[in-house]
Amino acid sequence: MAEEKRAITVADIWEGDALNRSKDAEILRTFTIGHLNLRENAGEPRTYVLNLDANWGAGKSFFLNRFKQHLEAHGHIAVYVNAWENDHSDDPFMTVVDEIQTELSSHIEQASGPEAALEKTAPLRKSAAKIIGGAVYSGGKHLVTRYIGQEAADGLKELFPGESDEGSADDGEHGKMITEAMRKSITSAVDAAGEEVLAQFRQQKEVQKNFQEQLKDLGREVLAQDGIESPIFILIDELDRCRPSYAIELLERVKHIFSLENFVYILGTDTQQLANAIKGVYGSEFDGERYLKRFVDRTYHFQHTSKDKLIEFALFRNGLSSENFVTLPEYDTTTFLSKCFSETKTEARDIRQMIEIIGTFVAAMPVNTRQIDLVSLLPMVYQRHFNLSDSQLEACNLAKIVFVFTARSQSREPRNIRKTYGEVWKDIERNSIDNFNDTDPKNSLEYWIQKKNYAELEELFRVTHVNRKKETVGQEYSRILDQVSNIT
Repeated sequence: MAEEKRAITVADIWEGDALNRSKDAEILRTFTIGHLNLRENAGEPRTYVLNLDANWGAGKSFFLNRFKQHLEAHGHIAVYVNAWENDHSDDPFMTVVDEIQTELSSHIEQASGPEAALEKTAPLRKSAAKIIGGAVYSGGKHLVTRYIGQEAADGLKELFPGESDEGSADDGEHGKMITEAMRKSITSAVDAAGEEVLAQFRQQKEVQKNFQEQLKDLGREVLAQDGIESPIFILIDELDRCRPSYAIELLERVKHIFSLENFVYILGTDTQQLANAIKGVYGSEFDGERYLKRFVDRTYHFQHTSKDKLIEFALFRNGLSSENFVTLPEYDTTTFLSKCFSETKTEARDIRQMIEIIGTFVAAMPVNTRQIDLVSLLPMVYQRHFNLSDSQLEACNLAKIVFVFTARSQSREPRNIRKTYGEVWKDIERNSIDNFNDTDPKNSLEYWIQKKNYAELEELFRVTHVNRKKETVGQEYSRILDQVSNIT
């Protein structure tokens, strides 16, 4: 007998959750459900639109993909929509409705079979097709143009400034007759255009209403199944990466078409970036953030994350681990970076970007089995990231961080010595050429440098059969960083 498949637990879903986003997931789930209940008590529709605001690289996509599974583990239906993957299409409506219809249809199929799923989703598909294919007119200009031509439409105001205007005294009777005939013809065309505008508007309004009713009915049917909990969650990711016009249209669609009873929408955005993109459409003076607030009920920011957790996640995201690096005695990769970034008060965005540069450097190393001296590499990455001169680097807070080492002496008890980071990386550079082992190490830092260099030369010889280094560690690392500087 085949072994039964073990049910996936919430703990399984959040395995490897370096930033503790499972806590955010449960906060969002309970908050939205609680708020829907409050809205129902107040006589308002049970629908909600929430903006998940986080900077690029903060793990929004990681979170939303896991959050979908988290919601499903609690009995909810969750639909994941990657807006950016489909922003080449003209209408985001198609992207959203396709994902919703596919997810709801799969649940009906599981309960009642494929034929029932096709039958029950057919009305929704037909209404959606009408919305996609329908022409939505915002005014009569396009229809006037269709009837009488662009040049004639543009010239209406100039040609006929008012209904009471008369021809000039120089106009002949023949000219007046032509003018009057043109006026009647154009008036007739405009009237016809206006009627078609109204007809199109009424038709689209009715189609939209039918679509909403059919989607609500489909949602109610699925939510009535055993084990399915209300509401239905729609998670829309990568909105800030879309074309501004596409993002705006998607927000409009969500607000005016998809905001229905028992549907919750969570939008993953870098709100500031999206607001700036919208300014590019409407002008630099336009308040993009205020505009975005029209479409959402609330905005959520991730819980504060410790430096250690943030660094672990950034390393993982870039495919890096402690095995790639050597650091100072008593430090592993995470604790070393955490000390440096904490004492320099480095912002999360800068941490993520510098670790990305480190990842690019690792990828460009000619011998990928060599461990990289992170103590020497970090100041170079820091200098390039913040665009510092050599003198500015030596005077910055990174150079002032203090590390403690043990001094060794035959005549005395071991004692601690203190060195700034600036002194440390200069010691490493000075002793990284091939005469580094001329003297016995006097402290734990010198011993670490010696041991590191022996290991590096041994690996270099094993791979390339070269037993001498032509460059110092700083020269080599600087050369590689320069080579990858155009990779952004």
